[in-house]
Amino acid sequence: MNYCLGTVQFGMNYGVQNNGRPNLELVFNILDEAISNGVFCFDTAMAYGNAEQILGKYIYDRNINKDYIKIITKGKSQSDLQIIIDNIKNSIENMHIEKLYGFLFHDSSVVYSKDSMDSLNRIKMNGYAENIGVSIYTPEEALKALEYDIDIIQVPYNLFDSRLDKVSFFKKAKEKSIEIYARSSLLQGLALMDYNKLPSNVLFAKDYLIKFDNLCKKYNVDRLNAAVNYVSSNDLIDYIVFGTDNLKQFKEYMVIKDKKLPIEFINEIKNCFSDVPEKLVNPVLWK
Repeated sequence: MNYCLGTVQFGMNYGVQNNGRPNLELVFNILDEAISNGVFCFDTAMAYGNAEQILGKYIYDRNINKDYIKIITKGKSQSDLQIIIDNIKNSIENMHIEKLYGFLFHDSSVVYSKDSMDSLNRIKMNGYAENIGVSIYTPEEALKALEYDIDIIQVPYNLFDSRLDKVSFFKKAKEKSIEIYARSSLLQGLALMDYNKLPSNVLFAKDYLIKFDNLCKKYNVDRLNAAVNYVSSNDLIDYIVFGTDNLKQFKEYMVIKDKKLPIEFINEIKNCFSDVPEKLVNPVLWK
């Protein structure tokens, strides 16, 4: 399983734990560690504060070989294609690269607009991105996205969220040779939180976290390993998109990379969380 380092924490406060943004020196240390561990894929977005500029400063200051890195950025659809292209040009300039590995529409509702999705092909044909696609939030959007000629789909997927499995999304996407990027393996950090110290807006998750913790203890698996490698156990996923705001956690990701979980543990997770409320797996509903 390949890792793709998300950069949202570099540009803005993010996640239910919200530990605060790391300073520039720490971000550079995390990126140094990523490159030295063979993590060359980076996920960012125009909406992530100044994350693109920070990533670009790193690439420029460290004189990173652009042939080795893959950068995917996300932006909003616009009625005027030229506005989209101008925004992409700005992102490319911000990150000191010649072209994007991937450009995705960030607003998932575009899958219901043929004109918007068709504009992605113009972006690819004009050489601004090698690959095009969309970041989705629901199974309905994921299946609709498969109706278009795209290269990448980014999806939410974690041990609590089996919605895409139930509609055979992964199999259908692979039949079209689409690269799948799975984000939210920690459900914005919720999967690792102390269930006795949950913020009031996610108190409803306590019973599910207790069940998860008990399963981890039963199989002697730590929760980070369990959450991340549950996702990597799906061999139809190409990349796990993960983020971190500290060097310690980044190194923990490297330690657990490609560790195999007991099949009995995976099956128990699937059985235990096969039917959870949407509120648990959709952070939009936590507000």
